[in-house]
Amino acid sequence: MLKKTQGIVLQSIKYSETSIICRIFTRDFGLQSYLVKGVRTAKPSAKGPLFRPLNVLDLIVYRKESKNLQHLKEYKVAYLYQALPFDIVKSSIALFMIEVLSKVLKEEEVDEELYAFANHSLVSLDVLEHVDPNFHLYFLLELSKYLGFIPSGDFAPPYEFFDLREGNFVMGPAIHGYQVGLPYSQYIAILVNGESTLSISSKERNIILDYLLQYYAFHLPDFGGIKSHKILHEVLGK
Repeated sequence: MLKKTQGIVLQSIKYSETSIICRIFTRDFGLQSYLVKGVRTAKPSAKGPLFRPLNVLDLIVYRKESKNLQHLKEYKVAYLYQALPFDIVKSSIALFMIEVLSKVLKEEEVDEELYAFANHSLVSLDVLEHVDPNFHLYFLLELSKYLGFIPSGDFAPPYEFFDLREGNFVMGPAIHGYQVGLPYSQYIAILVNGESTLSISSKERNIILDYLLQYYAFHLPDFGGIKSHKILHEVLGK
């Protein structure tokens, strides 16, 4: 059965001399794996570059519920990036976002609101004239809302510690030791509230990122390690 959808390319791997298997976060079917034939050629008209991570595509797919590996009938660019591929800061943040999405998405778990958020985040990053160096931190915290574990409670004396395991602000150091103290707990509270005026150093930003990745690991047992955050440390630290 043919179905129309849209999707964000997360990963492409070589399957044969001319084909690839592409993991795509689709709007209507969740995370899907597609076999794409005939795109790995040396011809100028080859469509392999369409399936690079980050690309947003309009798709017509052959939909079979019983199959883990689906097939594409037609595909074209749904949104053409203007700046993101050519800007080291934007592209580094975007690749980090894609890696995180690849870790947190479950096969065929449909969430149109999460898809809309991911799509909007990438497009917004592309069109921004000046990129907030905290963009990826806001992304992680907003994404945690869709995943069901956004930090809860209010930061206010004496609740000045953020408990990474429980996901809320507490009065004192937790017995288990997995908590964030001042000033980083306050920074997290500001980020959760969506305030865009947080001015912090690159070192502080990196520490917050490491805390948030640890937070994700507590709440998503299969989250695993993230590699692209090391690139962010370098790019945003300049």
